[in-house]
Amino acid sequence: MLQLTCPHCGKALQIPERYAGQSGKCKHCQQVFMVPPLAQVIPDNSSRHGIPDDIDTPLEGSSAFNKPLPPALGIILLVGFIVGMTIFYMAIPITHKPSKPQRNVTPKSTRQASQPMAVEKTAVYTPKPVPKPKEWRVLKNWQGQGIKKTEMFTVSSQWRIVWDTRAGRYGSGIFAINVYNANGNMSDVAANVIGNSQDMSYQHKAGTYYLYVIAANQSWGINIEVLE
Repeated sequence: MLQLTCPHCGKALQIPERYAGQSGKCKHCQQVFMVPPLAQVIPDNSSRHGIPDDIDTPLEGSSAFNKPLPPALGIILLVGFIVGMTIFYMAIPITHKPSKPQRNVTPKSTRQASQPMAVEKTAVYTPKPVPKPKEWRVLKNWQGQGIKKTEMFTVSSQWRIVWDTRAGRYGSGIFAINVYNANGNMSDVAANVIGNSQDMSYQHKAGTYYLYVIAANQSWGINIEVLE
């Protein structure tokens, strides 16, 4: 296990060594951060004896996020039960026995034939489907230690760049992320830092893009995430 401190809330964390170099979410503040490579962290072997992990199960790539159940699931189950019971009772045939005529009340010639009772049908309520809440999903993931030009990717109007960088063995270096559109024109500078850092850059324009990563004596990891 790795002994770390959350860079957002400062809480102490114990993380399995297999998540070294990957992004995860702090169980205390729910913020995303990059776990340093194993070579930069001293593992704590005492946490291998039943102490719970402090990082969530990873998703695709190197991100880790919780996926809570939809809050409306209980309402949908309750409505479905009510609708099912209504349909069940409607399926039972309803019969009506005509009342017996009273003797010596009216002559047979004036008696009216008994009319069957009209049975009012019960309206069936069909609930509208509850839309599923949108979640951030990892579309692309890259890791490296130097300059890199990524492949192109297509995104909707809601997407973000989640990144983390660590200084190399020779000290702090520079790290920058430039965003280019399909025409080769730079549309944004998502990161420009020196030394250890992590952050995310929200983008609000759909289209096809690629990243030009510049790093000197810095290791880094980048996620492209879309809201779906």
